[in-house]
Amino acid sequence: MIIKKASAGTLESCDALVTITLNPEYESPKIDIESPLLATYGREMQSQVEKILEQFNIQQVQIKIIDRGAINYVLQARVETAIRRVLE
Repeated sequence: MIIKKASAGTLESCDALVTITLNPEYESPKIDIESPLLATYGREMQSQVEKILEQFNIQQVQIKIIDRGAINYVLQARVETAIRRVLE
C-alpha cells in the first residue's frame, strides 16, 4: 500500500491550505473543511471540491482544507495544485 501526501496554499488571510492524502484503502473521498465561513459557504465549497475530484477521476483521497477566507478561484487552484502534486 502506497500512501502519498501533498499540499498547496498557506494559512495567510484570504488563502487556504489544502492537504491531500492519496490512500488506496479509501473507498470514497473524505473531505474535511475548516472555515469561519463554513455555515454560509460550506455546501458550495464541498460541491466545488467534489467537482474537481470528478474531473481528475479520483476517489481514494482524504482532503483537509483549512480556509482563511479564500475566494472560489483560490480554493479551486489550491485543490487542483495539491491533486497534481500528489499524482506526480
